[in-house]
Order: sequence, then C-alpha cells, then structure tokens
Amino acid sequence: MRNIISKPGHVKILKELMDRCYNRTWPLPSLTIESSLQRELFGYVMGCCVLTEYNQIIAPVDVCTSDEEIEGYQFTAYTNCGLNYRKLVVREKSSNREIMFKVFPSGEVSNLWFQLEKVPFHGVDILTKPELALLSGLIGFEAKTIKVEQELTRNDFGSRWHESFFHYEMLSDKAIKLTYRSTDDIVYHILISGEPHLIIEEKGENQVSGLRDELVQFIRDVEEKSKSDHIFSQRYPELIDETTDSVVDGIRIFPSGLAIYRLPSVNQLKVMEMLKDVLAEAGWEYRFDCNFEGMALFVTKKNYTLSIDLPKSQYYSFFPKAYDRTEKEPALLLDAAESNTLMMRLRMVDKKLNTGHLTTIGKDYGWKSVEPYGSQLLFVADL
Repeated sequence: MRNIISKPGHVKILKELMDRCYNRTWPLPSLTIESSLQRELFGYVMGCCVLTEYNQIIAPVDVCTSDEEIEGYQFTAYTNCGLNYRKLVVREKSSNREIMFKVFPSGEVSNLWFQLEKVPFHGVDILTKPELALLSGLIGFEAKTIKVEQELTRNDFGSRWHESFFHYEMLSDKAIKLTYRSTDDIVYHILISGEPHLIIEEKGENQVSGLRDELVQFIRDVEEKSKSDHIFSQRYPELIDETTDSVVDGIRIFPSGLAIYRLPSVNQLKVMEMLKDVLAEAGWEYRFDCNFEGMALFVTKKNYTLSIDLPKSQYYSFFPKAYDRTEKEPALLLDAAESNTLMMRLRMVDKKLNTGHLTTIGKDYGWKSVEPYGSQLLFVADL
C-alpha cells in the first residue's frame, strides 16, 4: 500500500487512541486520525475518520480493500456499495483490542462544509438527503432539527474538527453546536439535534431496549410455540433508515432451503447485530451465507437449521408524525400549500397514491385518521 517511514511517535499515538477509545474517554464525534498522520501511516489521506458510536459488523458483502500491519497494529479497510463510507478496523496485535472507524471521502466532507456555510442565508432546505445522511454519520446521531444563531464577537472557539474550519461543541449525546466565523465580527452557530444511534450494552434484562426485548421474546416463542414471524410493535429508531426511506417491519423465519438472499441496508444490519447477541444468549449458532443476490442469515440449534429474513417497507420521512400530540391538542391541520406539498411528495414515490390512502399511511406515524378538510388536511392523533 505504501512504504512507511517509521516514527517513534506513531506507536504512542496509536496506543493512546486505543486506550481512550476502550475507556470511552474520547468525546464523540471525534475525527481521531488526522490527515497528517494518515499520510505518514498510509502514504495518502484515506478520508475523514470518525470513531463509530456503536459496534458495527463486517458483513459478507463488505469487500476488504487493504490489510496491513503497521508498528504492531493491523489496519483493515472495507468498502460496501450500499454505504456512504468505508470501514476501517484497527486492531492492536499485542492485546487483540479492536476499534472501528467510518471513513468518509474528504471531498464530500468539504462539499458538506461548503453547503453548511450557506444554511444561515438559504435555510436548511439547501441540504440534500445524501448531505444530511453524511452530516448524521459525522456527528454520531441522526440530524432531526437544525437551527442557526448569529453572534457578534471576536472570541476564538476551542477545539475544532481537523478536516474543516468548523469548531464544534457537544451539548449532549444528541445535540451539537457547529461554529464558524463569517467575518471578523460575525459568528454563526449551527445547532443540530436529533436521536442518537443506539449503543447496545449488556446491562441486564430490565435495561435493554424495547426492540431487543421483542427479539428476545420472539426467539423464545420460536422455541416454545414454533412461531415463524413477528411484526414489531412500534417503529424504533433502529428500524428506520431515512437515507433510503425504508423501515424494517418485522422478522420472519423460513426453512433453510427457502432462505431469502438480499443486500442488507443499514437498518437491517443494526437489527442483525442485535439479533446475534440474542441468539447467542439463547444457545443458537448463527452464520452468514452470500451469493450473487446478497446475503442470508442462518441459525442452528440441535441440528435444526432455519433462515431469518428482515422484511422492509416504504418509510416516508417527510410524513407528519403524531408523537408530539397531546389530549388537549390531538389534531394537526396542514394549510393548502403544505397539503399540496405532502401529496406531491407522496406521488413522487407512488403515482397511485391519493388522499384516500392517507389514513392507512398515517396509522404508521401515530394518526387515527387523516382526512381532507376543504383544501387542507386534518390529522387526528391516535392517543
């Protein structure tokens, strides 16, 4: 891959990186392999490296593009045509400790910063869906709301991302403030908040996520009641992938000879990662198999092998949601312009959709009914 000029500082930097990641003392988001160090280690800049906030899996469809030992550390890079980033696994050979990074193309990150500079003047709508997906990957949680504040100041602002001139401050695990100076006197703060990615930790049955509880119960029902399918009771954040407008609906089990092979999406991979732990705890063995159509998950217990499928359906990220409705204010009324925009976006996905389909669609987003009200649309929450 390159001829490295070994420097004593490299080992110290890599060891500190590994220690801080394992001790969770490195603040997220964190661009933890700077361009200068990448160039010295690999001979070129791989991209914008962000420490992953949750344990990702190396799927059979991930293609290994490089695998090299550097000063006692194994660097293995993978690419996947279904993801907007590469995976970089760093393993300390002496301890076998392993951490993973998302590696985003530096050019795309630079373009995103350029677009973010325009947000104070042109609004959030100038950010495309791929750009929002890239932003969410960089900050470590899904960007739901973006607001801009202006400040007159000459102050300098602490730490910053190495790949840009944006200073950042983590306000919480699901809120970040990006700051950049427009002129000598004007500073813009871009406040981003949203839902953090799920961190799966073993903390006992009472503290695991609701989705994991459903998976545990389903595997138990498979063993005790020969259950073959399950629809998730709610749309957990882990099930939704707004970059592809899809949601994992549930889980199905087939005989091994009827396995469904597919290229997994990000949300399917999240569920698979959680399901692996559940299966292992229940005494099931699992393996992935792949062919030209994609990959399939097989599980085995007592010489009986089954295949598991995670069906998806359309998810309309732009559809109004009823989660903030209350008994005092159960309804939402869209004006004529908002109603026309909603129907136009729905028809861009499926030309056959009309207002008669809205109540059916709305049930997935917490609405009891969605009806035309003149030229407007009236949403009533299912409380």
